[in-house]
Amino acid sequence: MHVPDAERAIAEMARVLAPGGRISVFDFDWETQVCDSPYKETTRTIALTFCDGMKNGWIGRRMPRLFASHGITDVAVKNETVFVTARVSETAPRGHVARLHDTGVISREEANQWWTSLAAADRDGTFLYGFTAFIVSGTKA
Repeated sequence: MHVPDAERAIAEMARVLAPGGRISVFDFDWETQVCDSPYKETTRTIALTFCDGMKNGWIGRRMPRLFASHGITDVAVKNETVFVTARVSETAPRGHVARLHDTGVISREEANQWWTSLAAADRDGTFLYGFTAFIVSGTKA
C-alpha cells in the first residue's frame, strides 16, 4: 500500500522469482473499512478519503490481477477482516480526520461527534472497527 508504483513492485517480484517459485503478498484494501458509528456520512467520508489518500489504498483487491498480468499462475486469494481496538483505530485516522477538518471537508462538530461516539462505544464495549486484509499467492510459470 505504500510503494509508489505497485504494478512495478509486483513485476519486479515476479521477475526475480525462479520458475516454479512461489510468491505470497499480504496487504490491505482500505476501502473495505467497517466502523459502527451513528454518523454514517461522516464515517463514509473519513473511510473513503483515507483510502484515496494512500498511494495504493486498493492494493488488496488489485493484487490477483497484477499477479496474473505478470505471469503468476495458480493465484489464490485469502481474505480476513481485521478488527482492531479503539486505541489502535485512533492511530491511523487521527491525523487524517484533523486534515479533513482543517481543509473544510468535515466540520469540527462532525469530527468531534465521530470521535466522541467511538469513545463511548469503546467504554460501552460495543466498539467495532475493521478492514480487510488480503493474502495473495501464486506460482511463477
